[in-house]
Amino acid sequence: MTYSRFSFLLASALLLSAACSERGSARRGAGTSPDASGTLDSGLSDADGPDAPARPDATPMVEDVLVYSHSPEQLYSFNPETLRVTEIGSFRTAGGMTVGPMIDLAVNSLGEIYTTSAESLFRVNPETAVAEPVGSGLGLDRDEQLVALTFLTAGTLMAGVEDLIGATSGGSYYRLNTTTGAPTRLGNFPSGWRASGDLVSVERLGTYATLRTEANDGDTLARIDFAADGSSSVSVIGRVTVDGMPVLRIFGLAYWGRTVYGFTNDGWLISIDRDTGAASRVSVDTGAEQFWGAGVSTKAPVLI
Repeated sequence: MTYSRFSFLLASALLLSAACSERGSARRGAGTSPDASGTLDSGLSDADGPDAPARPDATPMVEDVLVYSHSPEQLYSFNPETLRVTEIGSFRTAGGMTVGPMIDLAVNSLGEIYTTSAESLFRVNPETAVAEPVGSGLGLDRDEQLVALTFLTAGTLMAGVEDLIGATSGGSYYRLNTTTGAPTRLGNFPSGWRASGDLVSVERLGTYATLRTEANDGDTLARIDFAADGSSSVSVIGRVTVDGMPVLRIFGLAYWGRTVYGFTNDGWLISIDRDTGAASRVSVDTGAEQFWGAGVSTKAPVLI
């Protein structure tokens, strides 16, 4: 069964069929944090400190890395160290006009945020949520709306370049020009897989995604490997479940430490085991009624 973010505005939101009665009852911050026994591969050495020179690869300091998420109208930040979600503001132009609804979001290694609506690509100020249109529009058919957005880590497709990729619920994916906004179709996910929610790419790990097939309406965590020619392969990790129940409509994905974070259409925040797909609730009271996307720097800290 095909579903989209737009169809849920007309339907009741349901994340876990066995857990609806728990919505709003969980404590903010209850859940899991990165395993302190792991090794933090943040790209920093013992020589790094307040007086250390800037690193040539522009690796961010751990405490400076934020995850960004959004509803159709608002931009949020998430601090993985404190597990707090904070509203930044409503998407609007510099002149104050509202824009959107925004379908998804991606962040590059410099912390620059890009979002897509049904018609356009935007560059978004991470401190104010002011959104600047990029180019004159995507020019895609409605059934080709980009529901899953990420920057691929540098060199995945082109040497030294972080390519912005957008995938559709039909299984195709495009490269987006961040100067003109023009999309270029690259291919389709193999074996009938299609985007059910989002993509997130992090250096040293690659690209994670929530996918589904026509016969499977649950969200499956997978690894996507993109070749230089734009083709891709899918390695299935497992169904995303909380307490054994499948999780649906994970419209935003991000990463920090050893955890994939999922942001759901119900406004829930969950942590997902990157090796199994098993998930835990971090918060069902994030302050957002729904999430439609999320993203993090491709240089996000990694626990290995």
